[in-house]
Amino acid sequence: MTDDENEPLLDDDNRHHTYTSLHSYITTNDSHPRTSSSTTFATGEKLLSGRYESLDYECDESEIAHMEEKRLGYRYTRRLIILKWLIMLLIGICTGLIAVFVDFSVKNLTKFKFSYVQNKLDICLSEHCLFKPYLAWIGINICMVLVAGFLILWEPVARGSGIPQVKCYLNGVAVPHVLRLKTLIAKVLSVIFAVSGGLAVGKEGPM
Repeated sequence: MTDDENEPLLDDDNRHHTYTSLHSYITTNDSHPRTSSSTTFATGEKLLSGRYESLDYECDESEIAHMEEKRLGYRYTRRLIILKWLIMLLIGICTGLIAVFVDFSVKNLTKFKFSYVQNKLDICLSEHCLFKPYLAWIGINICMVLVAGFLILWEPVARGSGIPQVKCYLNGVAVPHVLRLKTLIAKVLSVIFAVSGGLAVGKEGPM
C-alpha cells in the first residue's frame, strides 16, 4: 500500500465533527421553547379524547369484588351468566330479522323500479319516446338516493359501513349515539334506499 493510500481523504482540520455530549444535546433542546403546533395538537387531542367514554372490560381482581361475589352467591352468578347468553341470543335473532327485512325491501323496491321502467319502455317503443324511460330510471334513482342522504343528515352517526364504530365499541371506546334506536332506523332505511337507488354500496358491512 502506497503512502497516498494511507493518507486520509480529509485533513484533521477539515473533518466534520458530529459527536456531541448527551448533556449538551439535552440542554440545547430544552432551551428552545415548544412550538405552537405541538401545543395545539396536544390540546386538540385532549378535546377529541374528552368526547368519548372509555369502557373497561377487564375482570375486577380486587379483594372487595371477590368478597362481593362470594356474598351474592353462586345462584346470582349463574343467573347473570344465563342473562348474558340470552342477550346474545336476542341480539343474533334481531340482527337476522333486520337482515331479512333489508333484503326483502331492497328486492321489492328494485323490482318496482325495473317494472316501472319496463312499462315505460314498452309504451315508448311504439311512440318513439325512448328518452322517457331513461328519465324515469334516473329520477327514481335520484329520489331513493336523496331519501338515504336525508336520513344520514337526520342521524350522522349512521353514515358509512358502521364497522369502525363497532370495532371502537368492542375495544372499549363508547362512541356517542351509536347504540340507540334512532341510529338503527337511519342505518336500516338508508341502506335500503342507497342499495335500491343503484349506489355502489352493500348491506353486508352494516349487518
